[in-house]
Amino acid sequence: MSNRVTRARRLLDALMGWVHKHPKSDRAGRIRKARKALSPPAPKVKVYPQIKAAREQSANGPQFGVGECMMRVRMCYGIPAVNPDAATAWRNARVKHGPRTKAPRGYPVFWTGGSHGFGHVAIATGDGNCWSTDIKRPGFFDLCPISEINARWGLTYVGWAEDLNGVPIK
Repeated sequence: MSNRVTRARRLLDALMGWVHKHPKSDRAGRIRKARKALSPPAPKVKVYPQIKAAREQSANGPQFGVGECMMRVRMCYGIPAVNPDAATAWRNARVKHGPRTKAPRGYPVFWTGGSHGFGHVAIATGDGNCWSTDIKRPGFFDLCPISEINARWGLTYVGWAEDLNGVPIK
């Protein structure tokens, strides 16, 4: 931003006190318009439908069965069933990234192991957390740190994938 724009913004910010005292005046409207014109545009927020679906199920239900992580994550992405469990889905993923790379927002994250070797899958939020089934409440998605799944269930975090059941995640 140039010095001229910065000075204009400071002047308009100082005038905002007057605007609050005289909100209906014509001058107040002009000051608001000038201030808005000099303000940087608000950043566009990208919508992640899979995260929205997990968040809505967490808040509103319905409750589903325990141990259905693969099916429920697939439903959030709108992807048909191909692999029966998370460990198989991880093995068959076309583009995989190991546990040392940060999982970006909206991508599936995977764990292997478990009592039956089926593993686990969840949806990354991009900040080290994920929407996971059954971690806090049976049959619901809940937000938790990726590391909590390893600590609580003893599964091995193997990374994230750019596809799920062969369908690329966009």
